[in-house]
Order: sequence, then C-alpha cells, then structure tokens
Amino acid sequence: MTPSDRYLTYMGAGPRKVAHWEHWSCPDAETYLTGIDYYDHPRRCRIRLAELYPELGLGVPETDDPRPRPELDLGAHSSSGDADGRHHVRWGDGETWHWDWGHACKSLDEVFAYSPLKSADYSAIPVVESRDYRDEEAIYRLYRSYYPAEWGDEAPEGSDAGTGFYNTMFMWTVHPARLRPVAALWAVVAIAVVATLIAQLAGDWFWGAISAVGLFISLTRFFLTTRYRI
Repeated sequence: MTPSDRYLTYMGAGPRKVAHWEHWSCPDAETYLTGIDYYDHPRRCRIRLAELYPELGLGVPETDDPRPRPELDLGAHSSSGDADGRHHVRWGDGETWHWDWGHACKSLDEVFAYSPLKSADYSAIPVVESRDYRDEEAIYRLYRSYYPAEWGDEAPEGSDAGTGFYNTMFMWTVHPARLRPVAALWAVVAIAVVATLIAQLAGDWFWGAISAVGLFISLTRFFLTTRYRI
C-alpha cells in the first residue's frame, strides 16, 4: 500500500502540505467556497469542496436531496432556549444540544459514588455514541466492521486507518477550599504571615507581594475549582 499523506504525517515524514484532521460544521462556508448552495445541492456542493480541498477528507452525501435550512440564522435569531432554560446555537446544519444527564445525581455523595465502569451501558443515555460499552469484544467487532475483512487485526503498512468514539463518560469538579473552609482560612493566614516576614527581611513590600502571589499559585488546586474528565 502506498502510504497516505496522513500516515506520513504521523510518522514525521509528511508532505509539504501537512495532512490533518479537520472538524467541519459550517455549511455556509461550504456554500461560500464552492459557489453551490449546500442546502439545495448537498452532494454537488461536497463533491466540489472535495475537489478544492481533498486534504480535508470530508464525506460526500449519497443523494443530492435538498436539506432543510436551520431555523436559527446568523443575525437577530442566532440562538434559542428550551423548556429547561438551556441555551442552543447553530451547529452545522442544525442546532447544538445538551448531554447533561448528570442531573440524575441529587447530591455530592451520589456523584462520587457513581462508577462509570460499573455503569458502562450508555445505550439509553443521550451521549455522542449511545452504546453498551460493557462488552469489549462487541465494541471491537463493531469498529472492526468499518474496515476490509482481509486486513485481519492490523491495518496494512502505510494506512492511516484508525477508530475511536467521542464520549465523555464522567466529569466532575473539585473545590477543596470550599469543602474545607477552616483549612482555607489557615492557608490564607499562613500566606499573609510568610509574605509579611519576607517583606520585613527584604526591607521591601514588593518582595512580600511576590512571595504571596507565588504561594497562592502553588496552592491553586486548593483555592480554585479543578475540573476532571474521564
């Protein structure tokens, strides 16, 4: 197999025009670049775009059937709200949506007791790919079916074939200072005392302020909210 440009790029020997993955979600840009209205002729528009920018590797619709235009525009009606008060804006040829199903947890104890490994059946949960992830062999068979059977368990040399899924299984925030206010107070006192001592020893409050900032930065994980994602 002749190595693809993407494969060569992965190997550090890419062509002068480096191949890359491109997230594409702007039909209006397709219309502008090709001169063909994406909504009236989605297939013709994408074929022309592939001719102009083959390195994008964008898929081509099977039919040229017209597609409905988004209700939201790029002017006065660029966003909307739903019954739950959540915000929506344009996304591709539709609108954004929300994956926030964590509202099922009613307390911090329920949040920290949740185990994504013990709750790996996402088939009824509205995420990007709602599948049952409890069976690794079933997942392998699913994604393996996307490629020729004769490849076996490895893609041919020079192929950039790959697969994956875009799901955020578990997200949470931690704010230790909020959970431990007494410790936070003592930390602030300690920073103030150390900064004052340094200022007196140096004979200049500038160095005291610098030390206070440095100490605070070293404790940002304690004072500020940290977001984790699995």
